[in-house]
Amino acid sequence: MKYKWSYPVILIIVLVSTMSFVKPICSSTQINMEIIREIDIRVNYAIIRDQISILRGHIDNITYYMPLIYIQKIYKIEAYTQDGVKLETRIIKAYNFTYKLVVKLPSYETPFKLTLKICFIKIVTPTGPMAVKTVLPLYPSLPLNVSKCNVQVKLPRKIVSLTYISPNATVEEINGRKIIKYEASPLIAMNNESLILAYSTSMQQIHISSLIREVMP
Repeated sequence: MKYKWSYPVILIIVLVSTMSFVKPICSSTQINMEIIREIDIRVNYAIIRDQISILRGHIDNITYYMPLIYIQKIYKIEAYTQDGVKLETRIIKAYNFTYKLVVKLPSYETPFKLTLKICFIKIVTPTGPMAVKTVLPLYPSLPLNVSKCNVQVKLPRKIVSLTYISPNATVEEINGRKIIKYEASPLIAMNNESLILAYSTSMQQIHISSLIREVMP
């Protein structure tokens, strides 16, 4: 009788201990989120600034998936709430050559707004004496659907002509800068579409292999 009773007791303990590690999953249908992305391309670097609005639902973090080719070119990451409170960010390897950029969120009430700013270097590549090419993530790649994502791309002021653009879009000029606009409504989860631009510029990039700087007292 002793062994007959021990089996179901052990089984119950195993089930309870297993269930304690299972956390409730928040369905993407419970989250209503909108993103306004600004891609500001300069002569030799680019800044992506995302204004994220959580209109309904609660999540513990904002997670972007990025391939290694983008992760290697990140110079600086900043995240802060609409009140200017800085948020913790970290980069974690997800699988193969894909990484996760995670922004930890505090307890909040909806609507909740935050800004994520990513600075990329070595993202503008010379292809000729006065020609350059750049490849950037067009939309954020999240594990859930986003209700709407508007993207505005600002090209450098010294640009002469835009020779290639993908995906295709209308180009307008505002305050002396060429502007390209995109919209995804909704933005499907894990979107990995890239923005590819080639253009000529009035400034020539010169590669310096080494530099020695002496500071005199």
